[in-house]
Amino acid sequence: MTQTTAFAASSATAPDCAAPSRHPSRILQDVILTLLAPLFRPACNGDTNLARCAAHRALDAHNPRTAPDLLAVAQIIAHNQAALATAKARSLG
Repeated sequence: MTQTTAFAASSATAPDCAAPSRHPSRILQDVILTLLAPLFRPACNGDTNLARCAAHRALDAHNPRTAPDLLAVAQIIAHNQAALATAKARSLG
C-alpha cells in the first residue's frame, strides 16, 4: 500500500487524545475510513478490520496529497450518504 508521507502513519491505532500534536489531516482520514468501512464490510464477510483496510486502500488509490484533497473526499462521501438517507426516507414514508 503506497501512501504519501503526510498520511503514512497507521490510522488503525486508537487515537491519542492527550497528544495535541495529532495532525488534523489524520483525524479527517480517520473520519473518511470510518464512513467507508461499512460499505466494504459485506464483501469482507463482516470483518471490520479487513473492511477498514479495504477502505484505506480505496482512499490511497485516489492518492490524496493534501488536507483539501481529503476534505473533498469527505464532502463527497457525506453528500452521497445524505442523498441515500433522503431517498430511503422518501421510500418509507
